Amino acid sequence: MDVAIAAEDDVELRRLTVTNRTLRKRQLELTSYVELSLAPHRADVAHPAFAKMFVETEAVSEDTLIAHRRERSPEDPPIWVAHLLIGASSGIQHETDRAIFWTRQQRFVAR
Repeated sequence: MDVAIAAEDDVELRRLTVTNRTLRKRQLELTSYVELSLAPHRADVAHPAFAKMFVETEAVSEDTLIAHRRERSPEDPPIWVAHLLIGASSGIQHETDRAIFWTRQQRFVAR
């Protein structure tokens, strides 16, 4: 995994390269997961569940999710984040409901 960070633009890019070094065809399932608070670190540490209550997520396409923090006051700056998957051939799935996501993950672990 290569990670590039542009602090002046608040951007983090990750590139995962998977190489099959065998002659057999392989099928992989990769999962990306994050719990966003989009709040200052101090606020998230003090009340993590409360900080996450203001995050709204939306799938804007098969391979792109966006999230933003609902403003609690007019002084709050708008905060947005995007999560994109580039280069996958097919079968992209996404879930923005934490409870449903964890239920699905437990089913995969039980196999």
